[in-house]
Amino acid sequence: SANVIYGIYALTLALLITKPVYTITVLAIANAVWVLICIFIALYYVQTASLIGVVFIILEAVFVCILAYYEFKFRFVLTNAQ
Repeated sequence: SANVIYGIYALTLALLITKPVYTITVLAIANAVWVLICIFIALYYVQTASLIGVVFIILEAVFVCILAYYEFKFRFVLTNAQ
């Protein structure tokens, strides 16, 4: 459900001509929260999950962390992008 909500929100933002800065900020904060959730999941299942599963979740956290960083850093640029 988190992926569906994220996808709908991101698609809605992509289709907007003018994006208020708070919409990009909310997206960056949501991604940062997802990083924390991924870390929690990886730590919770580290004893029972396969190495591939844990590595996958950690790599997802790294990717989303980078995404959140750049979304927040360039939030004012992203609001004016045409």
